[in-house]
Amino acid sequence: AAVAPPIIVGGQMAQVICECERGVLHGAVALAIKRENIVPAQGRLRIVTTEVLVVWRSKLNRYNVRGIYIFGSLVILGMFHIALACWREIHWRRKARWVIARTERDRQVGGEAERLAEQAKAFKRQRLQDIRALEPKPMQDEDRILGTGPDA
Repeated sequence: AAVAPPIIVGGQMAQVICECERGVLHGAVALAIKRENIVPAQGRLRIVTTEVLVVWRSKLNRYNVRGIYIFGSLVILGMFHIALACWREIHWRRKARWVIARTERDRQVGGEAERLAEQAKAFKRQRLQDIRALEPKPMQDEDRILGTGPDA
């Protein structure tokens, strides 16, 4: 809409002509109050700047605190997971050492049993040889067996 320049009437009112559609003009009334003159500020404008040390705790809000809680929870969960893994590793190694020691003891006991079995066999062989050495030897010819004395 085209507006013609206003016509000031008495300093307080203005007549405005409006052209909403092409070729159609109508009047409009606008009321305005004259403002007071702007008084310039006394002296120069002073700008004071201060540096403030901002710590992350001073800027916390609910979202940040929730993030810190989640982060702390994840750290604690991670530490628990690592501690559990270390405990499982120590437990497994202790069990493995026990199995190795038991296998070694079984091997030693088996070797000792075999050694004792061989020693018993050797003792029996030696004893059998000693017994055979004490037995009288059979006679070689028949005369000795049947005898050739006056009774015959």
